[in-house]
Parts: sequence; structure tokens; C-alpha cells
Amino acid sequence: NNRLIGANIVSRLAGQFQDKEKLRSYIRDIVTSTQTFMRFNQSEITTAPSAVMAVILPRCEEVNAFREELATLFVSNQTPGLTVCIVDSSRNLNQISLVSFKFGFPLRFLQPVQFLKEKYDLRLQQNPARAKLEVHIEDHPADRLPELYRPRPDQMGNRILPLYQLAIGLDLLQLQLDTATNKQRWRLETIDLDGLPEYHFYPNEVVSLLVKSNDGNSVSSAVLQDVLKGATEDQVFYLEKAVNLILKSEIYEVANARDALKAKLRDQLGIVLSNRDNNAEDAFYIKLRESTKTSIAMIDGLI
Repeated sequence: NNRLIGANIVSRLAGQFQDKEKLRSYIRDIVTSTQTFMRFNQSEITTAPSAVMAVILPRCEEVNAFREELATLFVSNQTPGLTVCIVDSSRNLNQISLVSFKFGFPLRFLQPVQFLKEKYDLRLQQNPARAKLEVHIEDHPADRLPELYRPRPDQMGNRILPLYQLAIGLDLLQLQLDTATNKQRWRLETIDLDGLPEYHFYPNEVVSLLVKSNDGNSVSSAVLQDVLKGATEDQVFYLEKAVNLILKSEIYEVANARDALKAKLRDQLGIVLSNRDNNAEDAFYIKLRESTKTSIAMIDGLI
């Protein structure tokens, strides 16, 4: 408890802790209380960041056996996800230093980044043209930057709907019977890093409305909304990747190709209106109409 200058702390601990159980409890409390200085946003953390604790332990030849026991206790008290490393030191013999740090995690885990994002969004809202000029480099518009934070679960449906429309227009989705459930679903085929095909599946309820008439309003808006809310990040990721790969090809550098694709999107909207009992006030039709605008904007963004 008292600060001792010039004394080897390992030797002092050896004299103070004759009781091994008290020493073990003492080390456990020290390791538990050692934390990083950075504040983390717990709501954003999905996987625990890698963590290392360096224990800078002075050498002490007088009680070398006790020092080895001390080092062993520090290592044995490491928690899951934390690696404890013992660093031998011949300096600062009167202190044991514990340095804990975390690494290998997305920036969104850090609490201060949320504050910076709020200031960034506020600045863009107040004067978008000037803010983009000041905070973005040339040819690097804000609306084309990847999202820093993971989207909320309810945002996946809004993101995947225009992708469904584009994927159908680009003939990327194929209808297939799921033998396990005896229900129709849509399959997307992509190629992995080894050049092998991999498959991703999408529900039939929404996609089928874009391609054919199903004799009226057979699926309620509530069911369709639930299907969209059930969209996953993986589904959006692979569909977006496949769509962008085609849109950025040489084919769609030609204006006629882009116009033809936009015409398909407009035709889809007519098919959906037919499937929703020609009700222009239908909630899902209105949602898809806005989605069609988003899809067209994505095509126009290729210019």
C-alpha cells in the first residue's frame, strides 16, 4: 500500500504474502481491475476485440522462485479473449506495470466515433454542398461511401427491395423448388474466391410479385413487410455484389442498355400494381414505387 522507492516490489511482495491464497486473490483483483482507457459502444460490438495484457515484471534474483510463481498467477488469471504476456524488466524495480489494450476491431466499436459521425451528419444537413467540398476529396461523393455502422435490422428490407428489382431485370435470380419445404424460392449463383459456385436463396413472396401476375392480392401487406424485415445482411451483401458487378460492366456504359433496364423496372411496377388488385394506394405498391426510384437512381449513378 505504501509507495517504496528503491525497493524491489517482487521482494516486498514475497515478504508480505506468505499465504498463497491471499496472493492468488490479490493478483486476480489486479488483473480484473485493469482495463483499456478507450470507451467502447457495447451496442455495436458483435465479436469481442482481441485483447492483450502486458505485465512488466521486474527481475529479482533474490526471490526468483516467488517471481516465477507471481508470473504464473498473472497468466493463469487471464480471462477468455485476453492474452497475458510477461515482460521481464531490469528498470523501475519498485513497480509492476500492467498495460491492457485491444486491437483488430471495426471503428464503429469505439464510442467517440459515434460522436464524430453525429457531427459529420449534422454538417452535411446544414450545408451539403460546402460540407462535401470541405470534408471529401474530389470524385469521392458521400453517397457512394460504404456505411460505417451496421444497418439496423429494419433497414435491410429497404436496401434489398431495389436490389430485387435490379436482379430480376438483370436475370440474376432463378426460381427453384425447395424440396425440404415444398415451397418456391429464388436462387442467386455467385463464384467464391476458389472459383467455385456458391448459392444464396431469397423468399418467393416478394420477388414473385415482380415477374408475373398471381391473380390478385393473395399476400397481405403485413406478410410482405415481415418478409422484407427478415432480410439478412448476407442476403443484401451477395445480391448487391452481384448486381453491381453487372451494372459496372461495359454493357451498361451504353445509354441504350441503361434505358432498356430502366424500362424493365417500370414494367415491374405495372406488374406489381396488377398483383395488388390495381390498388394504387396499396402500402406495398407505394413502397415499391419508391424503391423503383431508388433503382433508377442507381442506374443513373453509372454515368
